[in-house]
Amino acid sequence: MVLAALPSLSEISFAQLLLGVGVTLVVWLAVATLIIYATRADDPPQPRRHWLSRLIYVSYLVLIAVLAASSFGAILQTGHVSGDALLVHVAAAGGFVFLMVAIAFLYLPSAGDGRSVRARAFSRWWAARWSAWGLVASSLVAAASMLVSMLPVLDTQGLVSIASVHRYAGVAVVATAILHVYCLLCQRWGWR
Repeated sequence: MVLAALPSLSEISFAQLLLGVGVTLVVWLAVATLIIYATRADDPPQPRRHWLSRLIYVSYLVLIAVLAASSFGAILQTGHVSGDALLVHVAAAGGFVFLMVAIAFLYLPSAGDGRSVRARAFSRWWAARWSAWGLVASSLVAAASMLVSMLPVLDTQGLVSIASVHRYAGVAVVATAILHVYCLLCQRWGWR
């Protein structure tokens, strides 16, 4: 069987995983840009969000970049996160969790403004909606995996497993953040 011949996730090194995700993102963004530009709707650009929403979003992206650089860089260099990289990672994680809640309220559909969720959801591009949900969901998994590891419920093997879940959730956070920024830019420029 073809699927049996494929390597499992445990047989792939983290550097290979990062390379694969990076190449996939670059190819996807290049193809999507060609398709979106060729079929653009020529809608008027969407109005900008409130300055505070933009500040929160940029802060969230900066924290994602700091978390990714501190963890992925250390993992690629030494195989684990320790020392100054761990200190930076833990310090930035608090802001990440705090801003994750703000991002969920600002970028996910809600019925608080009087319009129905369904009507407002269909006025936005599907890729922007799904990438926002993906960003929040992967952020929740990344945060929850470390919260579970702090509780006295896992043995050593469980902690190693939950650290792997946290690592892969971090890759998902970075990938969905890139996709969400791309979708927001496409909407802002009036392409969708």
